[in-house]
Amino acid sequence: MITRNEILFKLNELKPKLYKEYSVKKIGLFGSYSDDSFNED
Repeated sequence: MITRNEILFKLNELKPKLYKEYSVKKIGLFGSYSDDSFNED
């Protein structure tokens, strides 16, 4: 299972490319992953 920190790390890696190609200025995490309540059920 992927963790919240792994997702945030990947988003941070992709941010420059997303800005360059799509002018994305902000990117975030929401839902159960954002508050660490995700489970595989």
